[in-house]
Amino acid sequence: MWLCDFPRFNTYKKQGVGVSSLATRRFLVIGLQPMKRLVLLLGILLMLAGAVGLIHPRFTYNKTEEVAKIGPVKADVTEEKEVDIPIAVSILLLVSGIGLTIFGTKAKS
Repeated sequence: MWLCDFPRFNTYKKQGVGVSSLATRRFLVIGLQPMKRLVLLLGILLMLAGAVGLIHPRFTYNKTEEVAKIGPVKADVTEEKEVDIPIAVSILLLVSGIGLTIFGTKAKS
């Protein structure tokens, strides 16, 4: 049930429901409070980061440096660099994401 339609505001006001409880009701659209949704989203992001780190542990990128500049002439060098993500970090991210997703939403409100 979507509680975002504004004509109902007058009926809630007549029933003595304050604006703060209306805002709380609007955030309960998917059945979770805002902080629990944030914890769930953080858990999902951590799980994704851990899974990507396990699947693809080595990333490469290019870095361009200016070596010399003589008047209008410039000399640039492009280096390819690699970054290795440790497996322990990937596993830690994955486990903490699973923990936040499962237990973070079940915490008492």
